[in-house]
Amino acid sequence: MFSRYDRPVERPPASDPDRFRASGMTSSGKRIAFLLGILIALALPKRVDCGYPGADCKQIGGGKTCATYEVEPLGFYLIEYVVGRNVGFAYSSGDDCH
Repeated sequence: MFSRYDRPVERPPASDPDRFRASGMTSSGKRIAFLLGILIALALPKRVDCGYPGADCKQIGGGKTCATYEVEPLGFYLIEYVVGRNVGFAYSSGDDCH
């Protein structure tokens, strides 16, 4: 059911390359949204075996293979990958035995 207050919505044609661009945002608003998106992406959790990328910490005992793991932000994972050692920040950690 339509109201007398409803106005037709103008939509850009499908061939318009700018149809998904937020035309109401200023350039500084777009910059802030971009930086906020990057910060959120770098805070996403990543499971890392042995505390940092490339480490070897598997232990065999009692018929099981065990290894420690950490769940840490993607940004810290990238830092540890470049540096090659554990930075020491994690959302959680534990042992994985199977």
